[in-house]
Amino acid sequence: MLSSENIEQLEAILEVSLPGSYSKFLMTEGYGEVYYNSFNRSIVINGINDSVSEAIDEILNIEQITEYWTNWSEYDLFTDAKVIPFASTLGATFVGIGYVKENYGKIYVVDFDFGATFQANTLEEFFLQLHYDPMPS
Repeated sequence: MLSSENIEQLEAILEVSLPGSYSKFLMTEGYGEVYYNSFNRSIVINGINDSVSEAIDEILNIEQITEYWTNWSEYDLFTDAKVIPFASTLGATFVGIGYVKENYGKIYVVDFDFGATFQANTLEEFFLQLHYDPMPS
């Protein structure tokens, strides 16, 4: 779990204000590995709506968030999405939370193939979408 000082430190590094729900989550739940928590993601392939399964690998800590923020900042896809990364997935994506007026507190999945796709209106709504997928034998 993070302290309010840690939250302020992260906001200073990113130069943005964290949505209240995300700050509260970091201070009460924290970060770390999340095992086999899958969710369905709606995407469009060749003009056809489809759904793919994604799985969260871990909730990011301050150093990882900063690393994502720095490494992805050179890509228009990331800067246009205006999201703070908060979870990595088992694929080549991350889950982020919006921090500007237009998307504040909304959840997006970001990757190079499909861009930033809307996932949920709130962090709480997103966590309710997660379901357990046991590891295949």
